[in-house]
Amino acid sequence: MQHPDTVVLIHGLFMTALSWENWVTRYTDKGFRVIAASWPGMDDIEALRRDPSIVQDLGIAEVVDHYDALIRTLESPPIIIGHSFGGAFTEILLDRGLGAAGVAIDAAAVRGILKLPLSQLRAGSPILKSPANFHKAVRYVAPGPGRVFFQVAEPGWEQVADYALDWAVTHARTAATAPA
Repeated sequence: MQHPDTVVLIHGLFMTALSWENWVTRYTDKGFRVIAASWPGMDDIEALRRDPSIVQDLGIAEVVDHYDALIRTLESPPIIIGHSFGGAFTEILLDRGLGAAGVAIDAAAVRGILKLPLSQLRAGSPILKSPANFHKAVRYVAPGPGRVFFQVAEPGWEQVADYALDWAVTHARTAATAPA
């Protein structure tokens, strides 16, 4: 059985794709094609710093649709790994049948979303309001002993990266078993 050859990395809120730079190198060195794309409007960090209103009206639907379009250009379903809100987006993309496997690291809460700030609740409500939107299997990685929320960049991130990739490769659907 051939495993997926592409990994799509999705960052969380208040981050850009640069937060994955070490993971990109690590996975590329392991022979994977790695795509770490920022959310729409977040590619030019200097422009974003000058005028953050560029992403003021960016909502979950737009972000997920952005990654949906990116993934649909690929020849076969990738492994999708997301951190924080990127973990929630990973779940949605898997629910759409777009990934071979997914790992949600410190995923934004689907249940208990009342703990989020009101602005995040408003942005996410169309997707997050129904638990039925999250019925596909995905692996969750939560902070373990001695780890913090941003474990994708803290010391020991390599263990998290390797665990996520190993799990995803082991549990990935192949292109032949992916939904049409």
